[in-house]
Amino acid sequence: MPHAAHSFPASTAPFHGLNTTTAGSGMYGAVSFDHQAFQIPEVAASDSHDSYISYGQAQQPTTGQENEANLNDLFNQYQLQTRQIFTLVKDRQLKPTANLLLQISKFLIGNAGNLGLDRDDKTQYQDRLKLWDTFNHCWLTVLHSQHKTTQIMARTRQQLPLGQSILDFDDLETLGQEIVQLCDGIEKTGLVDYQMGVAEERIVDRDV
Repeated sequence: MPHAAHSFPASTAPFHGLNTTTAGSGMYGAVSFDHQAFQIPEVAASDSHDSYISYGQAQQPTTGQENEANLNDLFNQYQLQTRQIFTLVKDRQLKPTANLLLQISKFLIGNAGNLGLDRDDKTQYQDRLKLWDTFNHCWLTVLHSQHKTTQIMARTRQQLPLGQSILDFDDLETLGQEIVQLCDGIEKTGLVDYQMGVAEERIVDRDV
């Protein structure tokens, strides 16, 4: 049953904490944001990159080197974009993260089958936990920063300093609708709100 589309209220973006059950404690480094410490995963260089691609390709009929090269390029771009998101959050530039969140979500969720993420493989288990954990942290750190920043703005009645930005209502509405729609497409694979996969409930939950 498809979920109803969600949007996030601009002043009360959802946040239910950032310590996911899939995370290993060694993956994180504390980052200070307005006296609030939260955890940002250290994105691995690309140690598991080849294993994701090769596993997915091995499970699919051969479609040519061009498709494989394209998937490799897209995965490299995905990793770069996750790093960009965390850097933007650290610099308190949230507006550009909206498009990046949409791009990484469409790639990872849309290519779950091509990357072999929808099939059981014990040898890939830990790498997949880290992959999904980083993805979820991209979303949750942005939403947490949005929530904290709007709270501070409301309390102090001050505008953001030059060079900083927040998401607007349209950004939040689009993000909420897109993540729900994407999750509806893979829910049957068990990659939504389970031990690994998209933490949809935590991302879209309005009950802060």
